[in-house]
Amino acid sequence: MSQAGLATVATAPAGLAPGSSGRLFLVSYLPTYAGALSILWLAWAGAPGGALSMRRAWRTAAGLGVGEIVLIAAGITVVAVVFQPLQLAMVRLLQGGWRDALGAGLCRARQRRRKARLERRTVVPRPRATRRRRR
Repeated sequence: MSQAGLATVATAPAGLAPGSSGRLFLVSYLPTYAGALSILWLAWAGAPGGALSMRRAWRTAAGLGVGEIVLIAAGITVVAVVFQPLQLAMVRLLQGGWRDALGAGLCRARQRRRKARLERRTVVPRPRATRRRRR
């Protein structure tokens, strides 16, 4: 599906956030809903324990009432709204922008210690003396 097609399908719900564009819905709400519902589905299937049962997950989802569905949707929306300002910081952290992150100095010091330890353990072979061939 093209970006234009996705933009027409996934527009912000009317009245949810006045003045917000569909981009906020595409990059914040939609992925948060997808991730949260995937985790819920796996939990309903018995993921933390033993064998997964998709039938059990389906029965649990089918047995939800309207109030429970509204509560789940509201909870996911609150999580998306709360974490939306942190999105840029999380992306920068995942891309290696450690100098702006909390605890970056400790992480860099640890990385330097590991690098120094590996350099000490590394043995570089000396080049052999080459003989000049006589012609």
